[in-house]
Amino acid sequence: MNDLTTDDEVYLRRAIALAQTAVDSGNRPFGAVVVDGRGAIIAEGYSTQQGDRDWTAHAEMNVLRAAGKLLSWDQLEKCTLYASGDPCPMCSGAIYWSNVRRLVFGIDEETMRPLRRDNRQAAGLLMSCREVLKKSPHNIEIIGPALVAEAIEPHKRFWKPLMTSEGWV
Repeated sequence: MNDLTTDDEVYLRRAIALAQTAVDSGNRPFGAVVVDGRGAIIAEGYSTQQGDRDWTAHAEMNVLRAAGKLLSWDQLEKCTLYASGDPCPMCSGAIYWSNVRRLVFGIDEETMRPLRRDNRQAAGLLMSCREVLKKSPHNIEIIGPALVAEAIEPHKRFWKPLMTSEGWV
């Protein structure tokens, strides 16, 4: 099954709203939510690397750390991670190592790239989560890109103000 369910839309929209909150707080435009198999939100958060100066404090890393404090590795197998954007290779690896078996994401790396291409701190690796997670010895269901028109909005808000006539700040 690779179609968004109504519940998927609700939780993905929550991740996108958290990305907006990240922008409002001066952080990069990414949000994430971990939901268990019964539909309960286990953890939610957004990127905090700007404020924390912890360059690994991506939204997905933050929620996986929080969820790991509440659930066992076996319980995480039944969870879905909702990410406003295509998880980077680091976050994709963390999804694998955390034993999360389902991922739903909004905007894909290819669509995001033009908005941040000239910012060397945020250029990102040219690799989708699918490329990383396909190496997993167990199946990880991946749905996305999805709700891209909504998921791109926090990126437009965050990256556009960094542009000047001379290029990116």
